Amino acid sequence: MRKNSWLTRSIIGIGLTSLFSDMGHEMTTAILPMFLATIGGTATTLGLIEGIADASSSFIKLWMGWYSDKIGRRKPIVAAGYVITALKGLFAFTTNWYQVLFIRVLAWMGRGARSPVRDALMVDLLEPANYGRAFGFHTAMNTLGAVIGPAIAFALIRILSYRQIFLISFIPGFLSVACFVFLVGEKRKKSDGKRERLNRISEFLNVHILTADTFGKARAELKGINCEIHILEGENHDIQKEEYVRMLGAERVVALGNGNNDRKMLKAAKIRIAVCLNEGCSVDAMRSADIFVNSPLDALDLSLTRKD
Repeated sequence: MRKNSWLTRSIIGIGLTSLFSDMGHEMTTAILPMFLATIGGTATTLGLIEGIADASSSFIKLWMGWYSDKIGRRKPIVAAGYVITALKGLFAFTTNWYQVLFIRVLAWMGRGARSPVRDALMVDLLEPANYGRAFGFHTAMNTLGAVIGPAIAFALIRILSYRQIFLISFIPGFLSVACFVFLVGEKRKKSDGKRERLNRISEFLNVHILTADTFGKARAELKGINCEIHILEGENHDIQKEEYVRMLGAERVVALGNGNNDRKMLKAAKIRIAVCLNEGCSVDAMRSADIFVNSPLDALDLSLTRKD
């Protein structure tokens, strides 16, 4: 790998995007307190605007990264975030602090939406050994924009009005979106094949998935798979799994298991397959099985082979 292989077109594009975006952002925020005073705003008003904007940004950050993982796309979310952030130039058309509040919150929600997803996008594009250099480059570009923005604003304030400077902030905002759209690529995650295999199996067997659904994401993650999802409740999951197998008709069940609480289910089933995952496989699950495989894909392929 070449020494500077981490500094790809996409990483440069993300750096330029952050530079222009922060330039436009700081151009507006540098003069916002003075502009607010001209339309009846006070220091309290400014504090309220900043507080609500920051809270809105933090709130949307909580789930946007998860959402991008769920849909398997990052670039459209980040691009939309930069477009929304650039809307701060609309301060030029405001006549009271309520309108400023609305635009500031909207723009900061765009920033909150894009930030975690952009970082995840960078991780997707990089090798782990290059994270530090790439994120350092990005932060440097971001900081450079934060320095240039106020400098431009205070240079222009001598010859232009606040509203005119707000309008000019659309230029770096537009450049940030253009850099991101045309320079940054997206590495889409390839399917590991489990969905396709499960749907093929569902053509000749009923697929039932038993899960405790600890994080509440099971139904979303299994969307698009032709299967019955059964959420285990409370304790004694081993007994619940065994009872479910017997309810289906144990003599007709092919069971796949890995953990200690799968042992009773495996013992009850007609065909019993123990599956080794990254964390290993329970000894009791192995003892309860007829067949041992090294991965879920091997188990699914075995079922497809038996059908064929």
